Amino acid sequence: MIGKLNYLDKGTRLDFTYATHQCARFYEDPKEVHTQTVEYIVRYLKCTRNKGIVLKTNKEKSLEVYVDA
Repeated sequence: MIGKLNYLDKGTRLDFTYATHQCARFYEDPKEVHTQTVEYIVRYLKCTRNKGIVLKTNKEKSLEVYVDA
């Protein structure tokens, strides 16, 4: 389950990255609180299905690069 949550938080849903990372730290020896936290994250994701990063193409613009040096 942690692997699936890691995939989601890296690709589309950055809002629960910290919680997923904290649960992944205890992957080898999880406690009951970690199981409850994963269940809470899944319930959160079910309630916020329409949220996330949406990338749309804009054919009018070319590649734009910003550098802070």
